[in-house]
Amino acid sequence: MDSSRDFYTSTPGGSRDDEEFGTSGDDSFFTPLPWYALLPVNMWKKYKRALIIGVSVLGVVLVGLIITAAVVSSRHDSSKHTATGPKNVIVMITDGFGPASVTLARTLNGAPLQLDRMIRGTIRTKSANSLVTDSAAGATSYSCGLKTNNTFVAVDPRGRACGTILEAAQKKGMRTGLVVTSRITDATPASFSSHSVTRYAQEFIASQQVTKGIDIMFGGGRDYYLPKSEGGLREDGKNLLEEASKAGVSVATTLNQFNAISKMPTLGLFGMSHLDYTIDRNLEQPTLAQMVAKALSLLEKDSPKGFFLMVEGSRIDHAGHDNDAATHYREVLAYDDALKEIITFAEKDGDTLVVSVSDHETGGLTLGVTPRSGSYPVYDWYWSPFPRYLEYTSFRLTNDWVQNKASAYKMAAAIHAAAPNASEEQLLEAAKTVLREKAGLELNQEDLALLAPALSSKPTGIPLLNVIGNIIAYRAGIAWTTLGHTGVDINLYSYTKAPNVDLPGVKITEKFGNGGNLENFDVGQYLIDVGHFDVEAVSRALQSFNPNPLAQEKTKRQMRKANVDVVVDPYHPEL
Repeated sequence: MDSSRDFYTSTPGGSRDDEEFGTSGDDSFFTPLPWYALLPVNMWKKYKRALIIGVSVLGVVLVGLIITAAVVSSRHDSSKHTATGPKNVIVMITDGFGPASVTLARTLNGAPLQLDRMIRGTIRTKSANSLVTDSAAGATSYSCGLKTNNTFVAVDPRGRACGTILEAAQKKGMRTGLVVTSRITDATPASFSSHSVTRYAQEFIASQQVTKGIDIMFGGGRDYYLPKSEGGLREDGKNLLEEASKAGVSVATTLNQFNAISKMPTLGLFGMSHLDYTIDRNLEQPTLAQMVAKALSLLEKDSPKGFFLMVEGSRIDHAGHDNDAATHYREVLAYDDALKEIITFAEKDGDTLVVSVSDHETGGLTLGVTPRSGSYPVYDWYWSPFPRYLEYTSFRLTNDWVQNKASAYKMAAAIHAAAPNASEEQLLEAAKTVLREKAGLELNQEDLALLAPALSSKPTGIPLLNVIGNIIAYRAGIAWTTLGHTGVDINLYSYTKAPNVDLPGVKITEKFGNGGNLENFDVGQYLIDVGHFDVEAVSRALQSFNPNPLAQEKTKRQMRKANVDVVVDPYHPEL
């Protein structure tokens, strides 16, 4: 392998075979003539002294003008900008968001998204050991600027902890924050704030996060911060929320406590597991946009050396795993609302870089589906079921709206709740009722035939919630190809008003030579370069740290979590 393109090491942005072209051998033929050789001989002899003095004076004047211009340029907005890149760096991640996701959201929204105004290029997503990445390897490409193996959280392919841009930002004296809609210990936030060879060792990850000194952490995931004796999942008996509070951290678990937060550091975990889907909105949980607005208000007041903030629309991915198009759409809109908050801040601030990327696409979403009859498809997009489906779930804060919770996940739960310990026939009747009430759909015999295997006493095939998602998608002319991730390229978005900062997808392509299509770690290396984040120094400091949780905490749960066959559904652990 070409060592200049070694993207599996800590220097992925190094030499890319930059060749120097020049002459070889005797190059005297190319020696330029002096300027005075262009003058007539008599003129040179007669006015030699005067010409030399005149040219010298002119040279001094030109040099002075150049220096003056440089000084004036350097003073441009000097109250904000320094030689160390943008003052603030915000990385936003649309987990599981692919090209079809933005088309779906834009079309149903009836207007362009904020994202549409910021597109810069596309990104290749493969990990170090797979053409289809997982979220851990995908996020690590951005946090550490290198490729790694699936399940590795801020760890290189050789099993060594790699310094993250969040840790390097702390080293510079910057404030830091994480805002997500998943567990705070999930793969993406973990890849910026911890080091583990398995993303599933969330107890191990939480123990690192709480001692990391991160100024703001908002999201879900109290279960790995609380012991089993208090309803959590920790095997070691520790209550990390209490430990954080004793250390002076403002801890919030309710909306009222969230609204009362007025200082950093703060830790807000508003669900035992992931936060609820937007379509199933829990009014006691803040939205992603609300959490972002709170984080920005805190950071703006007290970040003399700037801040680094990572924001993730985590549950876009989970809806893709569920094959639930309406829920996926709502999560994209919620992310876009949060992005609007950030762009408003960045426009006002004038020294903030915003980069929005995905770690991968999830579900293989397509707009267009082969008819069940097997006939050649007509080129129409039958999205007519969606208006009524979304009518039940539109963002209206009324009692009527709250009663209609209509993600595929909630519908599956409602079917089982309506007919506990029931026969397959009774469950099918319950399914008819639930989908009629929640989605406005009358199930036909083909639909019931698809549901039956998932409702039998020994379910087979894909899970019930995925069957529901695919039934609704089919009616709308939408299809999903997988319950997992895909290897398609994803979009790159960015924005800044910071002076002298080139956006990724513009100048970055001159350096890396791939047009508008980049490797994911190229974006990570861009962030390291533009922010002057010394991740290598952090990596050196981590040399003695063992990112293997089994070497740290030999518990049954950690060992079970480290298995290749994960026993707990990471998207719906309560199922």
